[in-house]
Formats: sequence, structure tokens, C-alpha cells
Amino acid sequence: PPQRTRLARELVQRLEAAPGVQSVAVALSTNVPFLSNVKNLIAFSFPDNGTSADEEYTADFGAVSPNYFDLLKLPLRKGRVFTDHDDYGATNVVVVNEAFVRKFFPQQDPIGQHVRDTGRDAGRATTDSEIIGVVGDVLDHGLDQAPEPRLYGSILQRSNQLFAVFLRTSANLTTTRQLVTRTMEQIDPELPVYGVTTMDELISSSMARRRLALFLMST
Repeated sequence: PPQRTRLARELVQRLEAAPGVQSVAVALSTNVPFLSNVKNLIAFSFPDNGTSADEEYTADFGAVSPNYFDLLKLPLRKGRVFTDHDDYGATNVVVVNEAFVRKFFPQQDPIGQHVRDTGRDAGRATTDSEIIGVVGDVLDHGLDQAPEPRLYGSILQRSNQLFAVFLRTSANLTTTRQLVTRTMEQIDPELPVYGVTTMDELISSSMARRRLALFLMST
């Protein structure tokens, strides 16, 4: 909804202006690497694909703000990433990862192709989106799992779930938690802030789960 788009924009703008903050991004909560093994799968088809236009596939999906890829150091391989103009008033667009290209476009250029979100998995309306860019893979579900095909939508077009806020900052965790909580209270005091952590802690937690699994398997 447009009000959540405004929320995402205002949150990014306020945090970017805070001392010590180098960059800010917003994404759906399912787009936090190493946080969990829960996937956000969508069903889709390729309407441009002639005889197989109605054939359905699935891939992991997330919605992110324009600065997400740069903040997480995900390289742009082809095309472009999102801008502030990719909002509810613009044409629906998606960015895909390299694993998506390897699986679905091994011999084709994916830029300009269309993906149709059939909506059958979640009762949504059918939506067509144009592929505008290809980015590098990220190990979303742990360092021990190979990257899988992923679609990224613009959170300014698909902001209907819980937000996760990403900050690259020189401040410590306590200061950062206070900053995010205070900023959110200024925007909407009824929205809670929880789960503030560092990327190092998320990676350590992911590795700890792997070590536990290996220990259990070896006993």
C-alpha cells in the first residue's frame, strides 16, 4: 500500500541523516541473510515464452529498497537495480540473481523478459513484472547451502509485509538499537522494533547450527 511506501521512504531518509550512519536499506523480513531457513516462495510463469507461457515455476522472493544491493555488497552483473522511481505509480519490475539466470535463462539474456506472478500461492492478483537487472548470489539460508533462484521486487511496489532495516554504521549495537527505536517512535509509536543484531552475529548463529548438526550426526 502507498502508506507503507511512504513509511519505508521516511525511515530510510531519517536514518541516513543520523550521525555515524553510512548507508540504510529496507527489505521484507524474509530478506535477512542467515536469519532462518524459511523461504518465501512465489509461483510464476514466463508470459513471453510462447508455447510454455502457462507453465508454472517457483522461486524465492523478496522485496527490497534501492540501496539494499549496495549495502550488502551484492554486485550488479547486468542491467540496473531499483531506483526511487520504481514505486506504485511505475511499471512493475524485478531483479533476479545469477542462480535464477542459470536455471531459467542459461542461453538467453533475461533483461527485458517478463515474469508473471500468478498469485495462486497466496491469493494475489496476477501481476507481470519486467526483469531489469541481474545481481550476484547471496547465501541467504546459510553458508553451507548453495544459492537458489531468487526474485527481488521493489519494496516501494510491494511493501505489504514486515520490514527489516539494514544499517551500515560506525556506532555500536546499543547505540544503533536506540537510534532505530527512537526513529520509529517518531514516525509511528505503535510500530514495534525488535531483533536488532549484527551481521557477524547472524553468521555465527548460522555456523553454530551447522556445527550442532555435524555433532549430532557424528555421535
